[in-house]
Amino acid sequence: MSWKGTFGLIIVAALSIGLLFFSSHRQTRSSREPLLSLDPSQAEKIFIREGSSTVTLLKKEGVWFLGEELVDRADQHLIRSLLQSASSTTPTDILKVSELKGPVSLASLDLNQPKRSLTIVGKVRESIDFGSEGAAPRSLYARLGDGDVYLISDELPKLAFRSVQDFHDPHLTSLNTEHLQEISLTKGGAIQQLVLRKGSRGWNLERPLSAKVDQSALSSWITPLISAQIQQWMPAGTDPSTCGFESPRGVFAITQEGEINPLTIAIGDPVLSSPESSYVRCSDRSGIFIVKGLSATLDVMPQSLRSHTLQPVDYDTVDRIAISGNGTGEPPVILTRKPESEDWTIKAHFGTGQSILPGEKVRAWFDQLSSIKAQSFVPATPDQMKLHGMDQPSCSIRYSAHLSENTAEESAGEFLLASYTFGQASNGVIALREGDSSDLMILPEHPLEVILSEFLQPDLPITQPSLDDSKAK
Repeated sequence: MSWKGTFGLIIVAALSIGLLFFSSHRQTRSSREPLLSLDPSQAEKIFIREGSSTVTLLKKEGVWFLGEELVDRADQHLIRSLLQSASSTTPTDILKVSELKGPVSLASLDLNQPKRSLTIVGKVRESIDFGSEGAAPRSLYARLGDGDVYLISDELPKLAFRSVQDFHDPHLTSLNTEHLQEISLTKGGAIQQLVLRKGSRGWNLERPLSAKVDQSALSSWITPLISAQIQQWMPAGTDPSTCGFESPRGVFAITQEGEINPLTIAIGDPVLSSPESSYVRCSDRSGIFIVKGLSATLDVMPQSLRSHTLQPVDYDTVDRIAISGNGTGEPPVILTRKPESEDWTIKAHFGTGQSILPGEKVRAWFDQLSSIKAQSFVPATPDQMKLHGMDQPSCSIRYSAHLSENTAEESAGEFLLASYTFGQASNGVIALREGDSSDLMILPEHPLEVILSEFLQPDLPITQPSLDDSKAK
């Protein structure tokens, strides 16, 4: 044989050895590519089969639900974790189909007739069968169709194969407190009803009284209900009457922004074995739940939700402030915002002309008045109005804006933003009526007395218009 022939045989032998090496009994994938070509965001259906039972998960309008009939909202976090794990699972070893025989066969790996499988349907349909545990810790064998067998981490099957109850959303609602529009609570049929509605200037109580709502108090009251966690699901077919739903202790109706139909939450009897827990039903969920810590939401009183401050007014929208005193009805002090300036002109009954007030002084006074807090409230009935001196008010304040052009809501001219009427001080308190409110705010006389006298005293230090101001006019 020539040297060329010998050299050729050496090359062929080397290639054969290489092929034998790369087709060995077990092989580690060097590419580390995911086993499934899955985009989690494209998934629309998930089927989890274990033995003869199958858990079905369907996505509708971006939300995952349990069952073909969308029987209940699924745990969104769990589904995201499941899909993320499925899309990132990579094999650590491989067994070729041709080598699955003898002691290492499909039957020995529980993959001949696999008892567990996961199918995900998106743009394509992909299925993976799971077999027995692998030799390496926290691993098992898996197979795609009738192809090779892979050794993978047990993370994915641990997420997939669990009780059906684990796939239910543990959150009672999916509501967001930032996007609520209306809340009502009905107790005792329609005998007791609390109604709150969000307006352009915040939340307002509409029933059983009309008042501005304290945002912090509202959040403290409604958040425990909105974010409640379900402790336990009652068995299917549980009789609602045995849980107190023939006459629930309270029914909430909560409407989100942009929605027409409210979500209703009925709170039934306390659980005998755990009085701090209650039976609960939710209109967008199936079944009856046990939820802890909702009794306090039923015990709310309207007075605990109302704001003790004045309705907020945006300082930058105010163009004119009129302050009347001494029960004359004539505005002894009128402040007008100077065009294209932070300062204000002031005209008082004790002066013959106009003077200038620095903008920071007016802003400080405005903020002081806006921050006063009521000690209590009384209804604005004729008797209470007279008792608190509202028939002969000591002072009134009006904020108004000047509209230079007609709008869809208002005509050009003076537009009233807010008005406050103060009664006579007595026993250290003074009453304030905001607009035509059905209640009087009872305020401490001091420091309100100081705030009110700021622009009413005749020796008010004011700045005369400068020469430049006179020329500007």
